[in-house]
Amino acid sequence: MQDSQLHFHFGNNWMANKGGNTAYQLDYAKREGGKVIIVEPWLNQTAQAVADEWVPIVPGTDTAFCIGMAYHMIENNLQDQAFLDKYCVGFDAEHMPEGADPKDNFKDYVLGTYDKEPKTPEWAEAICGVPAADIRRLAEEIAGTEKVNFFAGQSTTKIPAGEMFAQAFYTLAMMHGGLGTPGNYASWVGLHEGMSATPYCMAGDSSNGAGKNPVNPLTPPLLMSTPNWVEIEDPASWEKIDHSECWQSILEGAYGRDVWPGGKKPIDIHVIYSGAYQNSLNSLPNANAGIEVFRKVDFVWGANPFFDPSRQYCDIVLPVATWWEKGNIAWMNNSDTVYWADRIMEPLFESQPEGYIAEELAKRFDVDPSAANTMTDAERTYSSLSGAMYMTDHDTMAYAPLLTVSQADIDELGVDGEPQEGLMTVAEFKERGFFKIPRTKGDALTSVPYKAFYADPEANPLATSTGKFEIYCAGLAAYINSVGFSTISPIAKWQIGDPEQGAGTQTEEFPLLLWTPHSLRRAHTVNDNVVSLREAFPQECFMSVVDAEARGIETGDLVLMTSPHGKVLRPAKVLPTIVPGAVALQDGAWLRIDEESGIDLGGDPNILQAPKSSGEASQSWTGTLVQVEKYDGPLTLDPDKNTPIVMPVGIEE
Repeated sequence: MQDSQLHFHFGNNWMANKGGNTAYQLDYAKREGGKVIIVEPWLNQTAQAVADEWVPIVPGTDTAFCIGMAYHMIENNLQDQAFLDKYCVGFDAEHMPEGADPKDNFKDYVLGTYDKEPKTPEWAEAICGVPAADIRRLAEEIAGTEKVNFFAGQSTTKIPAGEMFAQAFYTLAMMHGGLGTPGNYASWVGLHEGMSATPYCMAGDSSNGAGKNPVNPLTPPLLMSTPNWVEIEDPASWEKIDHSECWQSILEGAYGRDVWPGGKKPIDIHVIYSGAYQNSLNSLPNANAGIEVFRKVDFVWGANPFFDPSRQYCDIVLPVATWWEKGNIAWMNNSDTVYWADRIMEPLFESQPEGYIAEELAKRFDVDPSAANTMTDAERTYSSLSGAMYMTDHDTMAYAPLLTVSQADIDELGVDGEPQEGLMTVAEFKERGFFKIPRTKGDALTSVPYKAFYADPEANPLATSTGKFEIYCAGLAAYINSVGFSTISPIAKWQIGDPEQGAGTQTEEFPLLLWTPHSLRRAHTVNDNVVSLREAFPQECFMSVVDAEARGIETGDLVLMTSPHGKVLRPAKVLPTIVPGAVALQDGAWLRIDEESGIDLGGDPNILQAPKSSGEASQSWTGTLVQVEKYDGPLTLDPDKNTPIVMPVGIEE
């Protein structure tokens, strides 16, 4: 990042959803001379602290914004045509992949050559709300800067046909050119965040040390999983309950799409396990349908340290020990740091580690407990330490042992193992609590994506059907369209979403667009029961001054948020730094349903979210249609810090 002169970011709030290092790295890059521009519906914490410019935009309309900038670049010949000609396919009619209709190129779509609708900055402004003059100015700034770092947060594609924004985003970066040279990057996650797919250091595998953990014969098939498209010849053969529509599918007894061979597939669920720290009832859209599912099936059991909403609707909950009560393990959560977790206390009351629970359940099913829990806690500790590695050279992907593990360390754990030499002793690692990979500018770990391809595209082709960057990607469109959740073009196009979803579909009844930024109070749903955090960061309905004044709403007023799927009662927070036409409810708040009215008093946005899937069954949530009105009903809300996390009625039932 230090090499980039301009950081052009879409949907970035690293200070709230990545915490610490990531925003620090962006700030450091700014201090090294890079300008930061953040395109985002809200002047969020990161934009306030780091950005040189905030570009307010209607949520879910980044595709149109990019296409509008592309028009201005094409109109004024600002694109790097030499880069496009050499490294890309699909930009213009002269560089289409074999077999494609030359008329389907990106340039002619943008200019409106055949559909007679030029995608001018004025056209884009009507969709995304960014003034046409700003669209032109920003396009010129991108084109006039030698080294640009393009970044988009993952949720920017959680929209109908989200792949179209991915295509538009990368096309804009390719029009700028330089991908494969220092300072020119285009990425979703990785590179900047310490969340790279290539770890610079890692803990050992404590779940499968030395391949000791076989495939569990008791594990049912994964019904909710993302496909490995490399292994699937016919995308329509993929049978999956997708995350967004799962509750409705279970209620209806069928999942999938009519375009699948044989149509939708039957489904008959009788038992639900709610464990592994997942708060799925709270975290998936159309949560009211999820509650109905939990009450409909024969049996629901859960295991968790905390009595969150998913566990509150279970028939039986087994208490699980927390990290403080388990610990004694090396672990990682990003790509440049390995942590040590100490066990600081014995499990309280009846709580037990998951391994104990697995063994006891196995006994009751007359199964050998070692088949369910194949490693002892000591073996997991040893595996996490002895398998810890750090990268020594990025080009060769060479790793070396991180920790010196002595025979005394092995004997203390009481396991079988081999001593080894590393950078630091186990005792030093435990004392420090972490290892962070040391970095210096230009060191052996420095990576320039696509460097080899840029140097010699014929000798180092990309893993695409053409070996080049595919602005026109027939393969992408083919498998997305055959799966059946949405229909897209091989090139980036703006398209209106499904009913109840996305800019351009608003109605008189539901005129506002909902999006769900992260909260400093929690990580998704984790920590929402912490009173001090509930006091510091109340769950509020963020809305613009324009929309609030039109409804007679002031900060602190109770407002009823309504969608076709549910109702949420929250205090309003009126801001001049929210784009008009959209409201935000931060993700992850624990739901608390008032059984008499059906209104959620906890502030969970998934009560409102439309259960819409798109593309390869991604979570197409941003832009759910809602209405917000000043509430004058009988319900009241205490401050979040005083609010119980459990509705007493739910416990009685």
